[in-house]
Amino acid sequence: MVETMIYRLECRGKIITYVGDTGPCPGLLNAARDADLFICEASSPIGEQNHHYGHLNPREAGEYAKQANAKHLVVMHYFGVNKPNEMRKDIRKSGFNGQVTI
Repeated sequence: MVETMIYRLECRGKIITYVGDTGPCPGLLNAARDADLFICEASSPIGEQNHHYGHLNPREAGEYAKQANAKHLVVMHYFGVNKPNEMRKDIRKSGFNGQVTI
């Protein structure tokens, strides 16, 4: 299990959620609920699961964004193993249809 720091900022009806290194975490879903901007790490390559190191892959980040009803997902802390367009496609496979920034 990896400890995760999650920040949820609410101001004037807008919500920003930021999460650093993480693995599956129910608190993440709660913190990202209805976020206008959800900033999430996705440093595991497509198709890999590195939860013991505290990392999500792009599809997992997309799944959290979808389940949380986030509007805009910003994926950060990736190492360039996958190209941004490949990451976007993998995120879309999660069913997340909001805005995506890599």
